[in-house]
Amino acid sequence: MIIEDDNPWVIHTNKLTIDRLELETWTNTSVVRDMAGAVSVDYHFTKGFIFYSDQTADRVSRMNLSNPSDTVDVITNSLSLADAIAIDWIYDHLYWIDASHDHIMVSELDGTQRKTIISTQLVYPRALIVYPNIGNNSVCRVDKQNGSNFQIIRAKADQPVGIKVYSEDNQPTATNLCFSNNGGCEQLCLPTPQYTVICTCADGFELKADEKTCLYRGSGKWVTFANLNTIERMDLETNVTETIASKTTNAVDLDIHYEKGFVYWSDVRAKKISRSTVTGTSSGDVEDIIVGTVDVPDGIAIDWIYNLLYWTDTGHNHIQVSRLDGTDRKTIIKNDGSLEEPRAIVVDPNTGLLFFTDWGSSSRIERCGMDGRDRRIIINSDIKWPNGLTIGTNVCEISNGGCSHICFPLPTYSSDQSTLSGCMCADFYAMTSDNKTCVTIEPPKDVIIDVRSTSVKVSWNFPVNLDYIVQTEIELYDNDVSIVYTRSTYYPVTKHTITAIQLQKCHRYKIKLRCQYSMHGWSPKVEHTFWATENLVYSDPNKNINITWTAPTDRPSVDVYFDSLVDTQKKIFANENPIDNPQKYRNLNRNGLNIQFTLQEVLISDVGLYKSAPASDITVIDGCALLVITENPKTPYMTYDKQPFVGSTSVFKCSSAVKRHPMYLPRHLQYTWSAVGIKQDNTLSINPITKSDKGKDVSCTVTDDRGKVSASSNTISLDPYYGPESIRLSTDSESVIVTEGSRFIVTCFAICHPKCYFVWKRLSEGVISDITNNQTYTINAVSQNDAGIYSCAVTHQKDTARIGSIEVTIIVHGKSSTEEAKTLRTETTSVDFTSHSSSENVTQIPDEDYNEKNRQTDHGVISKEIIIYPIVGVVLIIGIVVLILVFLRRHHNSTQRTEKPFEEPDKRISTVSAIYDTIDEQRELTTNMYNPNSVYLDPFYELASSRTDPKYVFSDLLHRHGDASISESNVPSNDQTDIETVPKSLNDPNSFQSLSNPIRYGDVDNYWSNENSDNSDYLRPINFNNR
Repeated sequence: MIIEDDNPWVIHTNKLTIDRLELETWTNTSVVRDMAGAVSVDYHFTKGFIFYSDQTADRVSRMNLSNPSDTVDVITNSLSLADAIAIDWIYDHLYWIDASHDHIMVSELDGTQRKTIISTQLVYPRALIVYPNIGNNSVCRVDKQNGSNFQIIRAKADQPVGIKVYSEDNQPTATNLCFSNNGGCEQLCLPTPQYTVICTCADGFELKADEKTCLYRGSGKWVTFANLNTIERMDLETNVTETIASKTTNAVDLDIHYEKGFVYWSDVRAKKISRSTVTGTSSGDVEDIIVGTVDVPDGIAIDWIYNLLYWTDTGHNHIQVSRLDGTDRKTIIKNDGSLEEPRAIVVDPNTGLLFFTDWGSSSRIERCGMDGRDRRIIINSDIKWPNGLTIGTNVCEISNGGCSHICFPLPTYSSDQSTLSGCMCADFYAMTSDNKTCVTIEPPKDVIIDVRSTSVKVSWNFPVNLDYIVQTEIELYDNDVSIVYTRSTYYPVTKHTITAIQLQKCHRYKIKLRCQYSMHGWSPKVEHTFWATENLVYSDPNKNINITWTAPTDRPSVDVYFDSLVDTQKKIFANENPIDNPQKYRNLNRNGLNIQFTLQEVLISDVGLYKSAPASDITVIDGCALLVITENPKTPYMTYDKQPFVGSTSVFKCSSAVKRHPMYLPRHLQYTWSAVGIKQDNTLSINPITKSDKGKDVSCTVTDDRGKVSASSNTISLDPYYGPESIRLSTDSESVIVTEGSRFIVTCFAICHPKCYFVWKRLSEGVISDITNNQTYTINAVSQNDAGIYSCAVTHQKDTARIGSIEVTIIVHGKSSTEEAKTLRTETTSVDFTSHSSSENVTQIPDEDYNEKNRQTDHGVISKEIIIYPIVGVVLIIGIVVLILVFLRRHHNSTQRTEKPFEEPDKRISTVSAIYDTIDEQRELTTNMYNPNSVYLDPFYELASSRTDPKYVFSDLLHRHGDASISESNVPSNDQTDIETVPKSLNDPNSFQSLSNPIRYGDVDNYWSNENSDNSDYLRPINFNNR
């Protein structure tokens, strides 16, 4: 510190800067900036140099005070920790303390001739000329030339940390060149090493061209504030503070009109609103614009666009507006009882909104139009004394700035100019790596407190992990005040039994739990109050209940107290007489040691401990009972993991809860299911799912440990998926010979629920390529290039991993003279599974007119169109001959039947008719679950009318079960075979074809195929002659 005769000042450091403070004007000026760890500074009076040490930069520097650019580093290495420096300005030496080695060193002013003068007997030296030894709290001195003559001149000092020698020799008399008229300078006069002076200016000012006077420049950014007795402003960059107005009595609020250069403030003691220019420095600049008509003008706000002044008046309980000069005053919110204590006020003229606070009995923040209309409360919770408001440009308006919680504007001088807003989290929330999303730092949940005699078992669950949970801390408080037990359990422990202390019967305790996350620290604490008793009295809400307990001693008189969860205890019976709400607490009876009273219309607020004590001593608790209110379990909600496929396992989960007050008490739930399966806790597994489960309803109910049953849950009706299965093609053969130039059509069939997807692929030269997504693949004109292997891949609509396929090989032959007369076409009628129909087509089956439209040949090729061209007359002749032979054969059979009639023709006819009646009835009554109108199960399906061979019958089913009830005596055989005769087809009921081993009268009912069976025996034609 340097003190001059008439212009004293102090030079000091704050690690980041070295400043000069004028002691008369308290003007502070930064001399050296951008320091990192400046810890010590000293001044060479005669040379005008300051010396300072920077521990972080590991150097000692020297600067010419009159010419800051004249700065050099005098010591730049091996400095270690220079805790203190001192200048011997008489002999021009620099001393410093090397704190890392506990040495004192000395050098010339330029850093040369460095040497250690003290290297022993020092413990943590801190200051020079006189320095403390923290090891023994002493003040010492040595010879400054060679460090000899070490002496302790003050022992047992109270932690000395810095001192200077008071001596005329240290500050000799010299001429003060700034003494006369401050050296001609308007502000600062500084000496130079050349024994001259220069003028400089304080921060916020600049030296004019005359190098004597100063011009104020400032930063243009100020903070203006009311200081009760003054109105002041401070430059945000230079920290220079100025007084705008003085002699105010109690200025409590202010606002600025930047464009007009005014500051407005309210004075609640003087009961007026005043204004002044922002550069005003005397009371003469102050103008009182509203006087006498205001009582307590707590808050004011300036509309800088429409030039209006708004203010709140807590004395009159209204809000008013006027012009900037106080004229044309208007009350926009009147004293109609809606305002209690209006306080802060701000306006946003860009949106036409006004905001104000009311810190009355119902504290709140309101918003309204700038004319006072359309008032709305925007905040009225978690607020007590709203004492200030502000608004600004809303950089968070769009999507809350991308923040999940709190968005705030960044200062314009922020180092990150890529964004105008930042995000932050509320208490007990943690910011994720995107710096925008906050997640809850959750405490332990589902806390259960189970009192067991004098011990207590505490269990809990962990929340969904924000990150790895390290440990859980559990604390036990006695009567909510003093902690009596604490313990940490390490993850993943979720329960702890406290036995280290003995719980006092009927005593009130509190459990506090929190968990520690590895990255985000401790969670908030979750708290539960409980009482040490096992005497629980259960009640439903709004019921009358008798509360009973047993006292250990029969006392002449007792008082009864109620200790609730939220309030302190209160006395409800004094000497057995009700004193608090006698309509609520009634009929206190004592029967020996038993104490009982009636509690009327039980409410949640009645939950707590009821206890008795001697009338003379409340600290002695004789007995107690804890009232517990139970409610029915919540209606459960049932979910299941996914839509099941046939053959898979479906898991159903029943979720419910039971409310019990107090909430910490243990409770147990049992689950009842409407379906059969494997039950475990609140889950039901059905394994495996079958097609027969379609339409099965699953629901659940819950029963608590008090026997209360919930309502039934939502119902899930099973509709299992299946497929693809029964994949086939419209061609019977795996290889199809197709004539070149003809049209080829092939259709893929499969069974899926709800839908199948089809993809036709072709294998050509080792490459598989998709050719169509349609169910049917068509080649309009077959060429040799079309020969190859074709595959139909079938996938399930809901699970593309479920896939099946079937292949067909196309062999292409060139046209011959006879083949040119034919166009071979392979096709079938089908359901188009590539359409987006809303109906659920499950089985790809032929339509109802299939038998009429298509007939399948022996080779599996459908000959719907056979065009005979009149090229060769031979074809016509052959056809005529065939017709004649057929006619003759039929005539011959007719003759035989005439010669050998049935013995009982009526019985034969009725029996055969009964067989066909049974078949027709069965066909009508048999329900196809996939297509109720289908005739796919027609027993005469695929029996072509063009067949002439009578040795076909209509089912394996018939010949496998041929123990017929129609005897040979009743149905005689013909002459040439042992085959009985039955009608040939539905199309010709009067004709007959051969039937071996006729079936019994009702076997169709017994053996007809089941549409739900994967192994169904579809009726198909067979030739007995081939057996």
